[in-house]
Amino acid sequence: MLYFENILITPDKKLSFTVKSTELDVNITEVDITTHKYYNNSDEPYMYKITPALVKITHPELVNVENEGEETEYKHFGNSFTYIIDLMDKNVKMTPNGDTSEDTVAFNVDKDLIILTAKTYETLNNAIVDCCHKKPATGMTYYKYCMFNKALNYVKTLCNDCEINKDFIDFILRHNSLDLAIKCGDVELAIKLWNLLFNKNVKSVITKTCGCHGR
Repeated sequence: MLYFENILITPDKKLSFTVKSTELDVNITEVDITTHKYYNNSDEPYMYKITPALVKITHPELVNVENEGEETEYKHFGNSFTYIIDLMDKNVKMTPNGDTSEDTVAFNVDKDLIILTAKTYETLNNAIVDCCHKKPATGMTYYKYCMFNKALNYVKTLCNDCEINKDFIDFILRHNSLDLAIKCGDVELAIKLWNLLFNKNVKSVITKTCGCHGR
């Protein structure tokens, strides 16, 4: 099993992620990085592709599992690797299918939901086993500061005008739902929630009857 762990965008807008495997002889063919705008978009499949030879999970740890009344069993757990990439680097841009091209799209870290896909295959006696392709691992993250800024606008309204904004409650619920969709790996739902969070402009408020008007 291949999976992502500790995916985050640092304050200086660098993407950091860890890929782990619980199996032996797992090889990473590539890691594709794209955004919610281009994920599964057959017309515009833009992505940034990482295919370094060193991205290979080998030499797994050997874990001793003691079973009472039985012989000792051994289980292999694959190693992990961590990769850091600067999304603001002028050379880090998405291209059609991740191939070399002059047609490029830069990452907009403040507005993009970042989606990663790790593809892999198995080997047997150093030969690729075509029939044993593994399901790609998918992970997501976003720049937390952009969400903080959006929440701060609602907080200012609450503090200054003493008004409970219904959209603030809606934002909190959608934000929590987005984080849950990301944790569960539901890409389609995460994209839907991301678009709702940043495309909804209609505001409705409940005015407090205390009369303090924020004082």
